[in-house]
Amino acid sequence: IDVSKTAKYLGITLDDRFNWNEHIAQQIKKCKNIFFACKKAIGKTWGLKALTTIWIYNAIILPKLSYGAAAWAMTPNKTQRDRLLSLQNLILKSALRSASSTPRIANSIITNSLPLDLYLKQKCLTRCASLVAENHWTLKTHTHRKTNYKTHMEVADGELRRILGKLYHEISDKTRPTLNIEQKFATQITQRNRFKVSTKENTIQIYTDGSKDSEENT
Repeated sequence: IDVSKTAKYLGITLDDRFNWNEHIAQQIKKCKNIFFACKKAIGKTWGLKALTTIWIYNAIILPKLSYGAAAWAMTPNKTQRDRLLSLQNLILKSALRSASSTPRIANSIITNSLPLDLYLKQKCLTRCASLVAENHWTLKTHTHRKTNYKTHMEVADGELRRILGKLYHEISDKTRPTLNIEQKFATQITQRNRFKVSTKENTIQIYTDGSKDSEENT
């Protein structure tokens, strides 16, 4: 049996070092292929318009790239961050048709787009906060004798505590269930020959098309 250094689980590519290089590289490649396919299919004549390109980026590229961000997006290294920002700059530069010398941050500001590494961290922390609220967040610490190494989960938890402070223990997205059986409205079905337009306030009148009476009259 051949030993593989990578394995895919629920759409996330795991490597033997858990540094997410393979997963990020594959996602970037897929996003580039999607973008160029859209560019070829939609902008055959004069190219994609700026608004269309931004829509593709927000509606297709970002959801594709941020899938599973809670598992990997909190601690990208410099190489991974540069690759992500390069992908973002490629698309935004295409939308603005800006010069190659235009700084990345300028393209982000003009299109009101958060730098991609920060956007992914935001998605990661949002999902982590939901897990805390659902009581599905079990923090496991890692102790290393020689280094101050922290797991991805420890980094995310520390960032959540720094941002939320005392509110960390009050995170909740649950609505308290209540039973309300009081009916605060009345339904009246009037016969056709007795129908009158109501002038009362807070009244909704619904007209049906094709209804029939007992004598099959419409």
